[in-house]
Amino acid sequence: MSPSTSSAPAKMLRIAVLCAFAGSLAATMPASAATAADAPQKITAEQTEAPKNKYEQNRKMNRSPQAMAQRLEDRIKTLHEKLGITNEQEEAWAEVAQTMRDNEATTAALIKERHENAKDMTAIDDLHSYEAITQSHADGIKRLITVFEPLYDDMSDNQKVAADEAFGRFEGRRGGMSAKNHK
Repeated sequence: MSPSTSSAPAKMLRIAVLCAFAGSLAATMPASAATAADAPQKITAEQTEAPKNKYEQNRKMNRSPQAMAQRLEDRIKTLHEKLGITNEQEEAWAEVAQTMRDNEATTAALIKERHENAKDMTAIDDLHSYEAITQSHADGIKRLITVFEPLYDDMSDNQKVAADEAFGRFEGRRGGMSAKNHK
């Protein structure tokens, strides 16, 4: 299906995927990674060096629950600004933002459990753990679509273009399709 013929549910899925992005970064980290609750974080010389590429940047990213929560709050604030949420839309936006937070908390708990049990996990246990995290993301996307779709439907054409561009950039597109869909 070409971008210009994407269905509304497909657009909502792309939007939800972006909103869930903060949590998805955590799901890809190794089960053996330590969390902030496990040990105090010490800054090493290696961590202060500039990363050479995106892989290095992701590897060195602070994945503590506090840092992840802050990135989510930053993302929520950025989306609020980019989408130009109006006073009339604040109530619906608050529900979207809370759903994002709830989804992050649910997934973070599963990731924490995975890390705590990593040493005793068999290959099958590891796969089941990853399945639970992945299912949490899928369920979270469904919840997010449910609360975001009415807000999106209530947005002005300019807001929809901004939303399409914000989420399109996440997927590597430049947002050009939105101009065609909202004229």
